[in-house]
Amino acid sequence: MASSSLPFDLVEDIISRVPMESLIRFKRTSKQWYALCNDKRFIYKHLGLSKERLMRFCLDNAEIINPATLDLLRLPVPAEFSSVAISSHCNGLLLCRWYGERGPRYVNLAVWNPVLGQVKFVESSSQHITDRYGFGYDNNNNRDSYKILRISWWYLEAGEVEIYDFKSKLWRAFSATLDWSMRFPYQYVSLNGNMYWIAETKVNGNQKTFIISFDFTKETFKHICWFPFEVRLSATTGREIIDTVALSGFRVDRLSLFRDFRQCVGDETREMEVWVTNKVTDGVVSWSKYFNVARPDLPILYPFFFEYRPMNVPSFFINKTDSIVLWCDKVVGEDYACPSFYEIGQGGIKIQVETGQPFRGKRNPCLTNFVYVPSLVPVPE
Repeated sequence: MASSSLPFDLVEDIISRVPMESLIRFKRTSKQWYALCNDKRFIYKHLGLSKERLMRFCLDNAEIINPATLDLLRLPVPAEFSSVAISSHCNGLLLCRWYGERGPRYVNLAVWNPVLGQVKFVESSSQHITDRYGFGYDNNNNRDSYKILRISWWYLEAGEVEIYDFKSKLWRAFSATLDWSMRFPYQYVSLNGNMYWIAETKVNGNQKTFIISFDFTKETFKHICWFPFEVRLSATTGREIIDTVALSGFRVDRLSLFRDFRQCVGDETREMEVWVTNKVTDGVVSWSKYFNVARPDLPILYPFFFEYRPMNVPSFFINKTDSIVLWCDKVVGEDYACPSFYEIGQGGIKIQVETGQPFRGKRNPCLTNFVYVPSLVPVPE
């Protein structure tokens, strides 16, 4: 297709719908296309039309699967990263952290766009690996004002809260009342520049689970809504999570929640259900059950943790056919597992495809996985 044979606005509309994987390869086709792909207005137009992917972050590469084609894109992890974890992501930008040379009390931070290969390192003070982070932007500044939130957390006790502003390139502390904890620190969603996490607090002496958000424009925390069910813990330790839960976005401004559970401990009868909220900007946010499937042919998902990193927690989202796509580890032998892709609807599993080589179950190369939308958004300066 020659760009000169069509009106430019039509060319722009066509290019804005090209998948990111193809756009990166062909954006140098002409100076006009290259300039367009670097135009901020076009960048966010393309982002708004882009489809969700599922990403697995492994030891030496990031794997992105296209649910529509099952194509798997592998991108190298920057050489500077070591034992890296993804703390949060927004607009295709990943907030990464890893141990410093002086041990876990010193953490390195960087913002990375894996598709563009751009990295921005962030100066950090004596921060601990147990700190929790959020990443978003100020909506009053046309998405140009990115910020990092850091919550100092030690043995489930919250301490100071800081904000890093990319415009000033400074950390500053601010006052906040944190009467909650994060049992699922890697269960997060970014919607319209704000962060949402699964949190817990005590109500009348009992632990209750809910959604907490942080507004990067107002720089405030907000209780969004309680969970629609009780998250069950082991009676022996009180810390082992029996239910598997995963949080995701839904239709731009809503949240969805995946649950894989058994009716009782030791019972092989299992159910999988999906819940969704109304708009998170509504005054009162509540859940409604989207669908459930009895005894789906899925691996039993145990969300255990190792060195502050989640293992085997599935990533999912609801697609336009009102089914969910799910990427998780399927047991394929006595001590082996394999990354597998599923599409599941009300009637059960529609698609089941193994997407990689089996690995020993106790040596899962995947550090974390999440829903990801690749973008042309450059890392903040």
